[in-house]
Amino acid sequence: MKQIKAVLPPKLKNKHAQFFAWFLGLIFLLMALVQLVKFEKFTPFIESVFDGGAAGKAIAAIIVTTEVFALPFLLRMALSPLMRFCSMVCGWLAALTWLWISLTYASELIGLSFSLVILAGYVSYLLRGDISRLQHKR
Repeated sequence: MKQIKAVLPPKLKNKHAQFFAWFLGLIFLLMALVQLVKFEKFTPFIESVFDGGAAGKAIAAIIVTTEVFALPFLLRMALSPLMRFCSMVCGWLAALTWLWISLTYASELIGLSFSLVILAGYVSYLLRGDISRLQHKR
């Protein structure tokens, strides 16, 4: 256990990335808290999304666990390199799972799918730091 050392994350190249990470961490934290408090109502929803079966409770627990384990990476805590990688993967899995669920099963709401695609594109554009393209330079 002496070989496992927690190290600070590398410096960010984009100053806006930390605010987006904190915002996503807050969303994951609130979602995990609500899902754990209302777990009796959350599991039937997940069972309906994944075609019922006994795996619904396990999938619901995995979703909540990935949201919780994504927090250390998003909050830029001192972690071992393996835990940082696992936390990053959990963040991607949680975000992609909820994006898939929202695009697949909530598309009957007016414009939800379109607004999610626009929001994802805008956030990725901001993270690239190419705001200068929005200005008309001559």
